[in-house]
Amino acid sequence: MQSHLISRRSLIRSSLIGLACSAAPAISAAEKDDWTETYDVVIIGSGFAGLAAAYSALENGVKSVLVLEKMNVFGGNSCINGGQISLAGSGLQKSKGIKDSPKLMEEDMLRVGQRLNHPALVKAVVKESPACYDMMVKCGVKFADQVIRLGGHSAPRTIFAENYAGGGICVLCTSG
Repeated sequence: MQSHLISRRSLIRSSLIGLACSAAPAISAAEKDDWTETYDVVIIGSGFAGLAAAYSALENGVKSVLVLEKMNVFGGNSCINGGQISLAGSGLQKSKGIKDSPKLMEEDMLRVGQRLNHPALVKAVVKESPACYDMMVKCGVKFADQVIRLGGHSAPRTIFAENYAGGGICVLCTSG
């Protein structure tokens, strides 16, 4: 005999699917924007990496850069992190007399990653970390006056945006 009862799980799943479909905005082909502009560089995402890429492109002479973001504010998912970043050789570390280097950070990252990480990418991240710090300061990022050591790091190298939020790092650079 076939039961006509619906399971609680099936009911919840059907309800959620129906709710999601009814909440999704319907966009007809007539409502889509026609793109006629051209850009030298198009960057998808305005998080830490996207904004750094846009800044770098402009600093290197690119005339027109478009940054596309899925959220309604700049910063993307980076805005919702705790405003922390780990860098080796930052000016803040130096001001506090902390001995560190990109090479030491590279060794830490490879060790903690059980050597499964991509060595060339690790090397690129750590090599650029002092310049990354300098770029953020130039763009107006304000950092709290502290450097801490988090798990996996052999030296204190984690710094925080002054407001302890990712939005404190995702600022629009107006210098230069």
